[in-house]
Amino acid sequence: MAGQRQLMQSDVAVNIAVSPTTYTMMIKDNEVLFIYNSNDMQERRALGYAKSLKNHKLKEKDLYKENLSETQIKEIANKIGEHPISLINKNSDLYKEEYNGLNYDEEDILKLIKNNPLIMKTPIAVYHDRASFVESSFEFIKMDMVSHSFKDELSNKDESGTDKTKI
Repeated sequence: MAGQRQLMQSDVAVNIAVSPTTYTMMIKDNEVLFIYNSNDMQERRALGYAKSLKNHKLKEKDLYKENLSETQIKEIANKIGEHPISLINKNSDLYKEEYNGLNYDEEDILKLIKNNPLIMKTPIAVYHDRASFVESSFEFIKMDMVSHSFKDELSNKDESGTDKTKI
């Protein structure tokens, strides 16, 4: 079977999908997946700031070198809270020349981005529970500072995690 491998386990054949780009993104609480285009200087600069995060582990996905699956693209759109069309960079030359003004359903848009990853608006920071477009490289510094400050506030030894008012 194409895209599948057969493993023998206790004389029982088990089929496992082996396409590395069809899985959903597993991102832990302290991780950030940075999706970017390494062919863009500003995005490489933003990556540098992302690499400076001390309180988060950074994962990278360079769309100049590798594609996302349709499942992953849909997951990103869901985490941003938008329709997949919002992931398209409508200022890109490719969009303006070939796709502007055409009507597509969600499935068409997912395929379009999968097959033309550089049409995707980037950079994007994907967290375990949300995703957002990175408008400024400095967002990572603020995010790391807020995360660290918040942890410090909760590290009070007398704090129980419940809001109790002493009388």
